[in-house]
Amino acid sequence: MISDKMDKEQLLHKTLNETATDKELELLKQDARYASYLTIANASKNLTTPSFDSNTVLEKINNKKTKNTKVKKLNPITILTRIAAVLVLVFGSYLFYQSLDTSISTGIAQKETFNLPDNSQVVLNANSEVSYNKNKWEDAREVTLDGEAYFKVTKGHKFDVVTNTGKVSVLGTQFNVYNRNDLFTISCFEGLVSVTVKDSVIMLPAGTKIAINNGNIGNKQTITESNPYWVLNESSFKNTTVATVIDELKNQYNYTFTIKGNTISKKRFTGNITHTDIEIALESLCQPLQLTYSIDNNEITIYDKEQE
Repeated sequence: MISDKMDKEQLLHKTLNETATDKELELLKQDARYASYLTIANASKNLTTPSFDSNTVLEKINNKKTKNTKVKKLNPITILTRIAAVLVLVFGSYLFYQSLDTSISTGIAQKETFNLPDNSQVVLNANSEVSYNKNKWEDAREVTLDGEAYFKVTKGHKFDVVTNTGKVSVLGTQFNVYNRNDLFTISCFEGLVSVTVKDSVIMLPAGTKIAINNGNIGNKQTITESNPYWVLNESSFKNTTVATVIDELKNQYNYTFTIKGNTISKKRFTGNITHTDIEIALESLCQPLQLTYSIDNNEITIYDKEQE
């Protein structure tokens, strides 16, 4: 008879391995707990494992991998096309950067002094703009002007000032260019200036000035000053219409102007007008021409004294 738990487990192990004797098997059956183990063991003998074909399973796995993995071969032409597209983009960006202009502008009653890439100096009058391409400066010293500017050009190869009316060309000199509305005026203070208007080329030596009004080229005039008056906060006029004088006042003072009188705009003025005091400026304009004015907040009205 089996007396302890260890002996029963050893006997159960022998029974499952079919090495127990009939007597040992009978002894094990007498214990109800271990008898149930024998029942489970006998039932499991009738169970069979499903058939497994390893070759078939391996073949299915390989087929699945082949279907899911697609290798796309790139056409050499496609590769070259993509590389070319990248190069075009990079080169296009470079050209765009090279084409960008530098612009400097002033507002009403503002002036700006700055140097160009070759250290040529520009003094920009009020309500004006200068633009140039610093990336191409060594190949072409060229600026575009809208308004008025005074140039002190460093000697070197040709220097061009381009306006919508004409072009001014120099090698190294000091000159002033005025380009507003239909009036294009060039004053040469040092050296020699070449002015091109349509098909005409005018050589302007130091101490001379020329005006082109509505495309009509005037006669050369002599100047005695060493630089433009506006650099010293004054505007100088010689036989200039009142309309043109008032246009310049609009650039130097933040006022709106109204002219009452049909003939006032065509009257002509010679003299200097300050940029620092509006009332002194108006007196300088109106007294010689027998005009008067009124200031109401930010509005100035000019009219004949007879209409006062």
